[in-house]
Amino acid sequence: MTKNVLVIDDHPVVQYGLKTLICDSKLFKEVHHCGNGREGIMALNRMEKSGSYYQLLIIDVNLSDYEVTAFLKKLHAQSPKTKVLIFSGENPKIYIRALIESGIDGYIHKSSPKEELLFAVSSILLGKKYFSSQLLDSLISGSDPHSNQAGKETLSGRESSTLSMLLKGKTTLEIAEELGIHRSSVLTYRKRAFEKIGVTNNFELYQWAMTEGLLHP
Repeated sequence: MTKNVLVIDDHPVVQYGLKTLICDSKLFKEVHHCGNGREGIMALNRMEKSGSYYQLLIIDVNLSDYEVTAFLKKLHAQSPKTKVLIFSGENPKIYIRALIESGIDGYIHKSSPKEELLFAVSSILLGKKYFSSQLLDSLISGSDPHSNQAGKETLSGRESSTLSMLLKGKTTLEIAEELGIHRSSVLTYRKRAFEKIGVTNNFELYQWAMTEGLLHP
């Protein structure tokens, strides 16, 4: 079946940029775009009448005419096979759980590199979930990523990065190589981070992450 993707964003520059990037990736045969939820529903209807469906919907969390979770409910009722990737510039901490409960398949910040966006799209098409490293860092640290203020138990940058990579399944050696530090330093950051969030091992870390809405079974 021909793979189609629909982009819903009210910024023409974002629409054009995403369309160009996705077309160049050859992941989809057709890339369609529209500016709001109403136009998105109309596009879904047209696709359904053609006997097909969108394999992926890339959508900004801020729709001009729909509350996003209400739109997602309508989407899943109308096109249950369509996967959903949220692509937004907002700090998602206050609503990420509601989005996950609404059945999204991934969330990626607009400041993420294009390689991560394409990796997220590829992962979702394979039936996996993908939540950006910036989202993980933001939720793990318990702070707005654009804020310089830190709370008493806020994780340091190294601690946050270490947990984020552990949640992606990386080993301490891989984390050390990526951060350019010694393996013993990774173990130290891991220990400090575990103490701050109240877990003692990786299994408890995954349980904590699922409770916080960072991971989805």
